Amino acid sequence: MGAALIVTATKNLLDRVAAVEEDYGLPRGVESRRRSEYRYSYYEMGETTPQNIDEHIRYARMGGFRLMQMHYLSFAQTVGHFEWRPAYPNGMPDLQRVVRKISSAGIIPGIHIHYNKCHKTDAYLTPKPDPRLNLSHTFTLAEHLNSTVTTIIVEENPRLCTMDEDRRILKIQNELVTYETFTATPPINF
Repeated sequence: MGAALIVTATKNLLDRVAAVEEDYGLPRGVESRRRSEYRYSYYEMGETTPQNIDEHIRYARMGGFRLMQMHYLSFAQTVGHFEWRPAYPNGMPDLQRVVRKISSAGIIPGIHIHYNKCHKTDAYLTPKPDPRLNLSHTFTLAEHLNSTVTTIIVEENPRLCTMDEDRRILKIQNELVTYETFTATPPINF
């Protein structure tokens, strides 16, 4: 993991960030921010299909939008492998047709995508979690586990773990388990 410390006057900050992006081969965020299109408002499409794209284009035009943004779950069933939804039976050619229609209407197409996330039903997680998953915390078991254990006692404090609905997941070897809550005082457990 690397970091860059930039100390400069506020008026020079974007120039300095751009230099770091160029020096380290990073995505050109500053270049993107400086494009005139960056300030355009956009029409965010919900359920977008090859069958209803003309209606979305009509609404975008009525609103004077110059950009249209499609959410990845319009065409993909899950995040991770991005398997096609039934509304896209031809897969990529159907998505390309949608994008061409937007472009042909003189509107800039865009996509909102989570490249670094994965849905619980995706093949990266089920039936067996992919070993390349990014784990945010690692815990050492303080007691052995078996099939009847309902409380997992650990040595490290889980105080930074999430309590967000549907995100309370632990990976134990090749299995994912959910937890209801945790304690941050001894005995520390999920």
